[in-house]
Amino acid sequence: LTERNRIVIKDNSEKILFDRDVSTQLKSISYQKMPKILSSCNTIMNNGAPSDNLDVVFVGNNINNTELIDTADDLIYFLTNLEPFDSYVNDINAYAVTPSFKNFADNCNPSNFNLAKLVARASACPYDKIVLVDEYIIPTSWYGFASSYYSCVSLPQNPTTAGYLFSHEFG
Repeated sequence: LTERNRIVIKDNSEKILFDRDVSTQLKSISYQKMPKILSSCNTIMNNGAPSDNLDVVFVGNNINNTELIDTADDLIYFLTNLEPFDSYVNDINAYAVTPSFKNFADNCNPSNFNLAKLVARASACPYDKIVLVDEYIIPTSWYGFASSYYSCVSLPQNPTTAGYLFSHEFG
């Protein structure tokens, strides 16, 4: 901008390539401000720099902060005691983002939640893999879902089943 409400683009020889008054366009531009959610990153397991490790972040749905942190700790402990992850336990970092969502996901059905919101919430921590922990315990076929960078686990009542389900969905 060379002057207020005017865009001028010049090449290296100062020849004007583009010159336009944008004052009328600027008045019509509006945007919707997204609500800010203050999220905290809680370290569950730290084995060094995020750039050198696999970083797993747990985000909760309908689960209180203490339950999310305890569940993340249990699930990452379970995972790192299974092959091949037990061989790489020193290369994994784990985090939990608080606060949890309220009524965000419907039993891990991927068509029922907004992936952009999940990624935005997870970004409070470094991550390579996002795990959405859903506390709904509904006996349907949607107990878990996974893709290359995120997975969702609806927690069954049996903790061992939850560990195996998480490990399966994690990959």
